[in-house]
Amino acid sequence: MFVYALGMGLLFFALGGIITLAFNRDLAVVSIAVGVFAVGMVSGMRDFVPTRMMSTYRETNPAQVTISLSGIVTDDDLARLARVPGVLDIEGLGDLGARWQPNPNAALHDVLITIRPDYVDQKFNTIQLLSGAWPDRDGIAVEQSTVDSFRMPRSGTLTLLVDEREREFKVTGTVQDLGIYPPAYGGPPQFYMSPETAETVFGIRGYDRLRVQVPVFSEKAAQDTVDRLKTQLEKMGVPVLTYLIVPPNKHPLQDTINGIMLILNVMAILTLGLGL
Repeated sequence: MFVYALGMGLLFFALGGIITLAFNRDLAVVSIAVGVFAVGMVSGMRDFVPTRMMSTYRETNPAQVTISLSGIVTDDDLARLARVPGVLDIEGLGDLGARWQPNPNAALHDVLITIRPDYVDQKFNTIQLLSGAWPDRDGIAVEQSTVDSFRMPRSGTLTLLVDEREREFKVTGTVQDLGIYPPAYGGPPQFYMSPETAETVFGIRGYDRLRVQVPVFSEKAAQDTVDRLKTQLEKMGVPVLTYLIVPPNKHPLQDTINGIMLILNVMAILTLGLGL
C-alpha cells in the first residue's frame, strides 16, 4: 500500500512538474508575444502620434509666443500693442477661475474659464465648435474632454461657485481645444465664456494672456518682439508675469508626450524581458 501510494505520489509529482513546466513555457511565450507587440505598438505610436498631433495642431494657426500678464489689458491696449515692431498680429484672452460640483455626491473641482474676444472670428490656436452654439451673454460652452471625463450632458444648465456664490449657466455648446491639458491627464475642467458674461459675473473686462505671431519666426525674432512688448506693457502698468516661445514646428505638449512615450517604451521592453 505504501509502495502504491509512493508510486502514485511520484506520478502526480511528475505530472505536476510537466504541467507546471508547460504552463510556465506557455506563460513565457505569451509574455514574449505581449512584449513584442507592446514594443512594436509603442514604437509605431512614437512615430504616428507626434506627426498626427502636429498636423492637427497646425490647422489651429498656433501662436508662436504666449505671454501671461500680471494685470489686465483692454481692446484699446491690444490695438496699441499690435503696432509694436515685430508683431505680425496679437490676440488677447482672459482666464478666470470658479468651482464646480459635477454631481451632488462629487467633490468640488477648480475649473478654468477662458474668455476669447470673438469666437466666430478667432485668430490663433482656434477652437472648434462640435455641437450647439458658441458662448453668449446667457451661457457658457464646455470643452469636449470635460464632457467625456465627467459624463456631463451637452445641454441644459450647470452651477458654478463664483466668489462663494452659486451662479447657474446655460450650456450653449461643446467645443474642442487642442491646447489644453484634459482632465483625464490632470488638467482642470475647461469652460468658455463671452466677454460680456465675464464682465457681468466677475466684473472684469479685458485680457491677462496674449498670443502673438511674428512675421518670420526665429527664436531671436520672437525674443526681440517679447522684449519690445514687455517695455510697452510696463509703460501701460501691466508687467509680464511669464512668457513662452514655441516654434511653429513644435507642439506645446510635445515634451510631455515624448516623456509618456518613453515610459511606455521602457514598460514594453521590461515586459518583453520578463518573458525571456
